Amino acid sequence: MKEKGCSLTMLILVLMTMGHTSYGATEVTNGPKANVLVSIMVLTVLLIIILKMHLDIKKLKATKLELSDQNNILKYMATHDPITHLYNRGTMVEHTQKHLLIQENKVSYLYDIAITNLRLINDTYSHDIGNEVLKAVAKRLREAFDGYSETLGMDQMTFLALESNTNCKEDAITRAYSIIERLSVPIEVDYMEIDVLISVGIAMAPDHSMDAKQLIKKANMALVESLNRGYKTVYYYEDTLYIDVIKRITMEKQLRRAIKLNEMVLYYQPKINLKTMKVDGCEALIRWHHPDGHIIYPNDFIPLAEDIGFIDDIGKWVVKESICQVKRWQEQGHSIRVSLNVSGKEFDDEFIEHIHQNIQNQGVDPSLLEVEITETAALKDLCHSRHLVQTLHDFGIRVSLDDFGTGYSSMTYIKQLKASKLKIDKSFIDDLDNMEQRVVIESMILLGKKLDYYINIEGVETRNQLIILKDLGVDEVQGWLFSKAILPEAFIDYVKDFDENGLSL
Repeated sequence: MKEKGCSLTMLILVLMTMGHTSYGATEVTNGPKANVLVSIMVLTVLLIIILKMHLDIKKLKATKLELSDQNNILKYMATHDPITHLYNRGTMVEHTQKHLLIQENKVSYLYDIAITNLRLINDTYSHDIGNEVLKAVAKRLREAFDGYSETLGMDQMTFLALESNTNCKEDAITRAYSIIERLSVPIEVDYMEIDVLISVGIAMAPDHSMDAKQLIKKANMALVESLNRGYKTVYYYEDTLYIDVIKRITMEKQLRRAIKLNEMVLYYQPKINLKTMKVDGCEALIRWHHPDGHIIYPNDFIPLAEDIGFIDDIGKWVVKESICQVKRWQEQGHSIRVSLNVSGKEFDDEFIEHIHQNIQNQGVDPSLLEVEITETAALKDLCHSRHLVQTLHDFGIRVSLDDFGTGYSSMTYIKQLKASKLKIDKSFIDDLDNMEQRVVIESMILLGKKLDYYINIEGVETRNQLIILKDLGVDEVQGWLFSKAILPEAFIDYVKDFDENGLSL
């Protein structure tokens, strides 16, 4: 600033000299007074011009500084996560790639770290609270990797940490568990203690990849597998995981078009009334006739359908197809009750209305339809489940409580649901020769009967099981002893044959 002041002073002195020179030059022709006035005017104008130039230069420099600050801010925003101030994915990829190139074939580990209950925190408290949790975890992560990490960053809502100070896979896994313990300490936000659940996936360079994007992708695959295994878990990437992911992606694409391509088929497993020893109805069971020729069973695709949000489409198709089948059998003179399995994710007012609309559209007797809901799903929200069960009863549809005995509910809750039937799980009859097991099943049947439930037991495979269950007063059974699930075209013939010939005990 002193140099700038001196420069301005020198300029003014020069101007004054120029003013005197002008005065001397004009004095010959114009006289003293006029010359003085002219000199003053010239000096004043020049001073104003110079001052304005000086101010413009200062303003220009200030503008440049401001633009430089703005550029720095924009650059920071473009390279960092706005909440945690860690590197964002793009910058993390760039820094990771540089590190891998420098390290060449030296071992580095990439940790993908997730707050597994972050969505629950956001939903329970607020996104603001969730953001504070993210900031706190980021701070702890910096401390945990201080002096160890080459770079820290974010990939959407997960944290990434790259380090090359760990010697082997076992040490990397041990380090991951220590990170979990450090990050899992409850976080205080607005005088509230927020519990944090952490899971970690690990990938290693150079074995898994020397490409930053691929390394991050594989660490994320490992994280997904870790999440599938529960809370506070660590999973180290394996090549088979990539194959499994490709298979899952392929199956997902095929599953989405399976209904349109008529690849889904309903099979029907007969239910036998133990009092009349006649077919009392059937359970609709979905199968996927895969294009490669093999049949895929529900356990192998229903969980995927739930994960990708396709379960509603499958459920609605099952409802429509099964009710159409009831209609076809009615037109052939057969009144056969069909039961449908409804997942917990489907069991809501909209789905119940969908069932009702299809019954009305087809003009079938609603008493020929039965809805099966698992005990666990029904008791997640007892009040709402009671409302849904009552709605089904109002429509004339029976309700069965499936997999009874596998949950942790008390009979008080079961009674409040007011379902029509209890389906006792197969696991309770696998060892009926064991007296303790027999006492358990006998108690369950007796209690169900006292609460006016119709008792069904599934998975009956031997005559010995059948004789015992009949003696215990079970109303209805199903299982391979009688028949596997069969196609609708063969079902009527089965009914006729069984009702005529039965099963000798």
